[in-house]
Amino acid sequence: MDLVFKPKFGLPLLYGVTGMVLYTWVCWAVVKNRYNLKSSFYKMFVVGYVMNMMTYINSFISLRVPQNTKINGYFATFFLEHDGHHPETKFPLYVFHTLHYQFAYSQYIYNCLLCLNRFTAIFKPLTSEMWWNKWFVHLALAIEGINVIDKHLLKMTFCVFFIDMFLTILSIFNAVITIWNPFPDSPWVAEWVLQLTPFASDVLTLSPPILLLYFSKTVRRKCVEIIPCLRKYSKHRFFVNSRSVAYVLPFQYNSQDELTR
Repeated sequence: MDLVFKPKFGLPLLYGVTGMVLYTWVCWAVVKNRYNLKSSFYKMFVVGYVMNMMTYINSFISLRVPQNTKINGYFATFFLEHDGHHPETKFPLYVFHTLHYQFAYSQYIYNCLLCLNRFTAIFKPLTSEMWWNKWFVHLALAIEGINVIDKHLLKMTFCVFFIDMFLTILSIFNAVITIWNPFPDSPWVAEWVLQLTPFASDVLTLSPPILLLYFSKTVRRKCVEIIPCLRKYSKHRFFVNSRSVAYVLPFQYNSQDELTR
């Protein structure tokens, strides 16, 4: 296939497949240790994995393969037979193109909810988990009196925010250039925006497992523990629990003497 040997297609394919394998590994570790990683943040991470996996697979059909297929390329005949000039066969590709925009907005909404989850964990530490488990995940978990908030997960959401902001700016530039063309004498501006957008989208899709591994030593340790040949390294300081802030809900304690009165 001629596509694989094109750097513009082969390089994203290489790091994309590697990123998805890493994503699957981290998600598997989170699901396998779901009784220890009870926070709603990790449940949202698993939901994000499913969404980002579908987004990445759909992008090959709706964006990557068409952009890198020449007029005499391997898939040229297929796309020519399923374009707008062939109403009887255009339906399948139109579905994938519609999903392309749907998944893009789903990613923005998901990341907004992720940032909101961390905000409520700081602003309302004693009631945040109860609210998210009830209304977002629809699973009621008992609050055991201690709600531990990992500050590193808050740092992760800041990174997600800046990635979203960068991609949003590119999307705005792309829309402005398409509608008004404010740089008629500088076509390189539109070309750069067009070239950067797929890579920025890849960062948005593939960054969650990398950020989670970087900021959470707990998840790093869990990922190592599920692989037998790496389990011996789980006690290394690189995988010890990160420092967290604990919020303890006070409770009334009655001594044995008070109970017998």
